[in-house]
This record gives sequence, structure tokens and C-alpha cells, in this order.
Amino acid sequence: LITKANPLVLLFAPVFGHFAGGQSSVFGMLGLWGYRKHLETDNPSGGIYLGLTMLKPQLGIVPLVFAVIQWWKAFRTQKRIPRQAWAFAITTAIIYLPGFLIMPDWPARWLSSPRPLFERALSGFVPRTLLYFFPNQTNGYWLILVALGLLLLLGIWHLYRKQITLDLAVLWSFIVNPLVHDYDLIQLVPLLDTPKRMLTAVLLSIPGWLVILFAYTSNTAWYAFSIIAPGVLGMVLWEQGKS
Repeated sequence: LITKANPLVLLFAPVFGHFAGGQSSVFGMLGLWGYRKHLETDNPSGGIYLGLTMLKPQLGIVPLVFAVIQWWKAFRTQKRIPRQAWAFAITTAIIYLPGFLIMPDWPARWLSSPRPLFERALSGFVPRTLLYFFPNQTNGYWLILVALGLLLLLGIWHLYRKQITLDLAVLWSFIVNPLVHDYDLIQLVPLLDTPKRMLTAVLLSIPGWLVILFAYTSNTAWYAFSIIAPGVLGMVLWEQGKS
């Protein structure tokens, strides 16, 4: 549905990794796809889809920040909260509030046991690379990660005619976010809406296929997935330059 039955998407290694592993990132993919199709701030459908991304919050943070900026701009001109924002709030409440009836203190329990960073669970190019220089994740690790993330965002903004689109923001997050896995890259599927982007993503995922088939237990080998987002970002910027 998302790729209009383009069979190449089945060769995108994160798609296989996601569904074979029974992961939940599919909601982040569907949510981004729907929000991307309904970006108008008064379109409640976009808010509902955006709410779906919050089923896995690390995949919803950047699209939500992008949406909040659009909602603020609309509020300043229309002097009212956009319908898309209300739809998002209601959808998110429907997702999260029932959990408090079952376990009222679930946020405290969740936040009290954060998962440490380790090789296998990192697909972001910047945090994964820095991990080799700062294996203990000292303060220097986080300072450099934030600095490089901001520099990359500034560079993208400069190259893309001084603007940041939703696609660029999502790709940027997959390069610098320390909370995304290899199977979370399935969220990039809605962005692969040109032949060149799709081909780029599939070709860059070939090393990932080799890891899945021949080096599944090697944590270091999963570094192969960190090259996908930078490559797709490069293709998006190249397409902009050509146009």
C-alpha cells in the first residue's frame, strides 16, 4: 500500500528484520506515512496517524516536534488550536490512558530501568561510531553527540535552501538518535517514494542482508545498518540539487 506494490521494498533488509523479529515499529511506519499524506494543520487525519507513532515514542518524537512547529505557526495566524493537534491529543490519550487503569505507576517503572547503549541496539551512524571512542558513554560522549547532531542539522538546513522538511528531519534523526534499532529503519519506507531513493535504500541494505544471513550473532557486524539513513539523506539532497 505504501510503496504502491513496488516489490523492491521486500529487498529492503530492515523490512525483513522487522517482521521476522515480530517488532512494533510498523506503527511508526504507518503513522509517518499517514501524517506525511495529511500535513495540513486542519486535517484531523494527520493528527490521528501522528498519534500512532507514539506507540513507539522514539519513532514519534521528531515527527511530533515537526508537527508542533507547524501547529504553532497556524495558531499564530488563525488564533486557535488546529484540529490536527486536537486529533493527535485524543489519539494519544486513547493509546496511553488505559495503561494507568492496569498499572498506575507504569511511567515510573519504565523510566527507572533505562536500557544501556550497546552495539547491537544502535543503528544511528553518529552514536554508533562514537561508541567506539567512548565505550562507557561518559559526558564527553553525549556532548559530542549533541554537537555533531546540531552541526549536521545546520548543514542539512543550509544545503536544502535553508529549510527542514519532514523527510529531512526524520532522516536526520535516524543518523543521530541513539534509541533506534536496525528494524526501526522500516519507518523510512514512506520516504522511498522515488525510484532513486528506493534503489539507494535497497542497495545500502545489502550489507545488512549479509549480516542477517551470515553474522547474526556478531554485534559489531550490525554496524552495516548505520549506513542506510546517511545514504538516503544524500540521495534526497542530491535530488534537491538536481531540481
